[in-house]
Amino acid sequence: MSSMYDPQSVIEQIHAWVRTVVMGLNLCPFAAAPMDAGRVRVVCSRANELGELMAELLHEIDLLNAEDRESDTTLLAAPILLRDFDAFLDAVAVAQALLTERGMDGRYQLAHFHPDYRFADSPPADPAHLTNRAPHPVLHILRWTDVRGAMETHENVADIPRRNQDLLRSMGTRAVHALDLPLALTPFKCWDRATQAIFEAKGEALEDCILQNRAELEEFAQFIEDHNIRSYLEIGVWTGRLVTALHQIFRFDTTAACDQGWAEQCGFQIGLPEDVQFFRGDSASPAYLDWRAELGPIDLVLIDGDHRYEGVKRDFEINQSFPHRYLAFHDITGANRWTTGVRRLWNELEGKKREIIHPHREAGIDTPTMGIGIWSLTEDPS
Repeated sequence: MSSMYDPQSVIEQIHAWVRTVVMGLNLCPFAAAPMDAGRVRVVCSRANELGELMAELLHEIDLLNAEDRESDTTLLAAPILLRDFDAFLDAVAVAQALLTERGMDGRYQLAHFHPDYRFADSPPADPAHLTNRAPHPVLHILRWTDVRGAMETHENVADIPRRNQDLLRSMGTRAVHALDLPLALTPFKCWDRATQAIFEAKGEALEDCILQNRAELEEFAQFIEDHNIRSYLEIGVWTGRLVTALHQIFRFDTTAACDQGWAEQCGFQIGLPEDVQFFRGDSASPAYLDWRAELGPIDLVLIDGDHRYEGVKRDFEINQSFPHRYLAFHDITGANRWTTGVRRLWNELEGKKREIIHPHREAGIDTPTMGIGIWSLTEDPS
């Protein structure tokens, strides 16, 4: 298993998703009974290839076949192998064919969930996709006898999918994710032990992920929710993973980003959702000033570009001059020589300030290494 995911954490996240979303919103009326009785088995796959995953699937079916079985249904999570949604759908098709080949399709049914699940006939932003989304790719093994029993005891079972889609559309993506923001952030990889190893070896975190401390990011996301942030601008996006994550979770009215393309010079691609307004260039250039003026008022600007004192001060002064509610800074701890300029400016600022600082334990470090500072002259960010 890659260091990217801890199996026990994956299992706990799947349990949290079932209880918070599936049961909390009653998306599946039949989930509560086996969960409360401890009859749901959650497994984190250790497969490195599809054949190994299918072997794990058959093993879980064997356990459900046993007369003295300890569970009624199984959720098999594959956080590494099936991250790509198209590959996941291909794997589901292979699994279905395998059940048919083994004569099991009349005894077992497979449901499936994925962090990027999307219905082919729905637009990308449709909250209805959330009915089939989970923190990790999941194959859900159901016994047909239990499915038939549920159908006999519940009226209008066929209407459940449509009812769920209507419910989530009425709530909206942001309201659903607000039920548990750490859970909503689970599918997005942050700076962890693997990233730290790259950083220590190469002097730079050359990895396509969110270059943030997850604990700090979770508190930052809670700030966004608590202060009803409706528009967001990020200066310095690396590969765009943070902008994408926050955009998907909060569905801001306006999402914007500025970057000169350093990640591309390092061999990576910048990936942003189509509806994110993107300025490619220097955040101090006349062209940026024109672009920023056209954006209008922005609730929250995260400055995470040039970390030198002169650079971060310049970004602060420029963006302070445009309508905003909060300006935020990444790396306020100044824990390494590249970020001391951010710490210096943060300490100089007068106004209302909030610090989000946590030990970087996901990277295997018991002390803070980053930190997010939120500043305002007019509003209290606490």
